[in-house]
Amino acid sequence: MSYAREDKPYNIYGLQGTSAGLDKAVNLFTVLLPKLAKLAELEISLFRLATELKKTQRLANALSYLFIPQYRETIKFLENTLEEKEREELFQLKRTKKNHQ
Repeated sequence: MSYAREDKPYNIYGLQGTSAGLDKAVNLFTVLLPKLAKLAELEISLFRLATELKKTQRLANALSYLFIPQYRETIKFLENTLEEKEREELFQLKRTKKNHQ
């Protein structure tokens, strides 16, 4: 975002009924306006960053509390199933050896 000041040789308000304080306020406002534009740009950037951070935090929480525990349970189940099959095969192998002797 950028702000370009147009230099005008005259003020757009009438001189009747105004004081030097108005000229001073207008000059200060023209100095402040580019800083306000930069501040608005930074505020929008921070808001967008905070929004993305919330999304990322939600995804990280979902991984930590839902997906990872589910995968650990699945891995444990598969390991137990494989161990059980291995024990069954070992038992059958021993029984087969015993019957052949």
